[in-house]
Amino acid sequence: MPANETRFRDKQGSLTVNGFLGLILHLILSIVNIRLLFTGPGAALLLITGPLWLLIWNSYVIVNPNEAVVTQFFGKYKSTIKTEGFQFFLNPFYAKLEFQRVFGLGLSVYPNR
Repeated sequence: MPANETRFRDKQGSLTVNGFLGLILHLILSIVNIRLLFTGPGAALLLITGPLWLLIWNSYVIVNPNEAVVTQFFGKYKSTIKTEGFQFFLNPFYAKLEFQRVFGLGLSVYPNR
C-alpha cells in the first residue's frame, strides 16, 4: 500500500442489542401509545411517544453471515457492525450500507447497490 493512501480504522463504537429485545420494547411502546390514545390527560404524552415509535422502525438491521453493515451519519463514517444476526438500537438517522468481504482477494462487494 502506498504511503500516501488513506487508511481507515474500524471504529467499534456501535452499540447494538438483540433485535428481538428491540421488538419487545417496540411492542410495549405500541401498547403504551394505544392506552394514551384513549386517555384524556395522557394524550399530550402521545405527542412525544408517537414520533418515537415511528423512529424506532428505522433502528433495525440484519447482518448476514460473512457480511458487515457500515453506518454513516449524513455521509460521514460512524462504525461497522460485524455481529451477525438481527440487531437493534442503532441511531435511526444512520444510513446503513451492507457489504460483503471476499476473503483471499481483498475485495469488497456491495450487493445492495
